[in-house]
Amino acid sequence: MRFAFDADQLALRDAVRDLLAKECPPEVVRAAWPDGTDALGARKGEGARADAARLDRVWIALAEMGVLGVATSEAHGGLGMTPLDWVLVAEETGYAAVPQPFVETALVVAPLAAAADDPHGVVADLVAGNRLASALPLGTSHVPWGDRVTYLVRLDHRPGPAGAAPARGGSADTALGSAGDGSAGAGPDASSAGTAAVVGRAGVGSAGVGSVGAGPDVGSAGLGGTWVASRVDAGVTIGPEGRRDLADVLDPGRHVVTLGAWRSADQLGGPGDAAAAFDRGALAVAAQLVGLGRRMLDLTVGYVVERRQFGVPIGSFQAVKHHLADAALRLEFAAPAVYGAAWSLACGQPSAARDVSVAKALASDAARLTGRIALQGHGAIGYTTEYDLHLYLKRAEVLARSWGDAAWHRDRVASHLGI
Repeated sequence: MRFAFDADQLALRDAVRDLLAKECPPEVVRAAWPDGTDALGARKGEGARADAARLDRVWIALAEMGVLGVATSEAHGGLGMTPLDWVLVAEETGYAAVPQPFVETALVVAPLAAAADDPHGVVADLVAGNRLASALPLGTSHVPWGDRVTYLVRLDHRPGPAGAAPARGGSADTALGSAGDGSAGAGPDASSAGTAAVVGRAGVGSAGVGSVGAGPDVGSAGLGGTWVASRVDAGVTIGPEGRRDLADVLDPGRHVVTLGAWRSADQLGGPGDAAAAFDRGALAVAAQLVGLGRRMLDLTVGYVVERRQFGVPIGSFQAVKHHLADAALRLEFAAPAVYGAAWSLACGQPSAARDVSVAKALASDAARLTGRIALQGHGAIGYTTEYDLHLYLKRAEVLARSWGDAAWHRDRVASHLGI
């Protein structure tokens, strides 16, 4: 039996790839980075920048193609596709480092709201690209694209039976200059691969008010416990001028805003809907990591072929070849795991959650290794903000710790295997 994507799935991937190659080159990705200097005087968005209006054109183009509705049912205006149909699309959005919340809006929130019968009437606008949504998995306190989203959902896992492994503290988007102690709003340093600060819980009476930065450890998402999806209708930090202040994080292009004390308005769907939404998000981010790894590898191969030392391209040196081969090997092993997890979700396999965790763990490790090798292969130029590599390297570092880091997902796999 031959396991492969069919012609329609490949055609959709190719169409999205061509669109993003035209509409989302590196200068558009860089245009999403805040201009000017930060508190330390660094100009993070330095380099070739497209006009800011081109950012909106990327999102509009994806909406016009129908891509924002790939995971939403046809009854709610979407295409009703399965994860096996859209996983390659997610990979291409990673390759291009699309500077909008594609995973959160198109693959998590829109289908979740549709499954809950669209209680707030937002699905049509999300699919049409008129609104942006974001999701906060596993108690994270950082809202990606928080200055633009108008619909925010939390995906929390309530602890299961005793013995469940705790999730690691902190937010995926590393808050620069923070204590790195795992508290909400102060993300871990690059060595601590945390994603979940705390379960967002009902903490005060029946008003559904929670506090980020206090609460029980999150139970393992493997066996036991309950997934809960809820809309957040208050809590995003507002600055003195009435604007949502951007946090100083590793990837400023994600426009992260810190969530303070929050209020949960309504629960969306049941535990099964929430669990499915989390698995879609983790799978899609794994696919984006594979795409980001491919992009960094392509940039590095192109560089070492042109960069010459001792009269020959540095790519001809055996040490450089071996490093690049190691990166390519990791990506080649991660990609089938991602595609296999998409098949498991699409077919409703009992092992789907475990397979998603295998995929996310492998993709996170592969992308981070590729980023390190790419940086080393480029030498000093790889450190400069004017060079394109860091756009993809920093996105990969953040996504590797989003929706559960590699260690969290290995714990989940172990839980499913009973070890």
